[in-house]
Amino acid sequence: MIADLLISGPDVLRFEDEYDLLRRIGGGSGALSPYDWEGMYVAMIQRIHEHGC
Repeated sequence: MIADLLISGPDVLRFEDEYDLLRRIGGGSGALSPYDWEGMYVAMIQRIHEHGC
């Protein structure tokens, strides 16, 4: 269900703090992003695989 995909704001902030996502990630030819999206996807997929949620 779509509600299963929602993440609350406080959970997002806690995740950003825990994984230090507010620092800029260098590399690539495009503009710098303040987020490590690939790292977030890896962590999310690993958690879903291991815990089912």
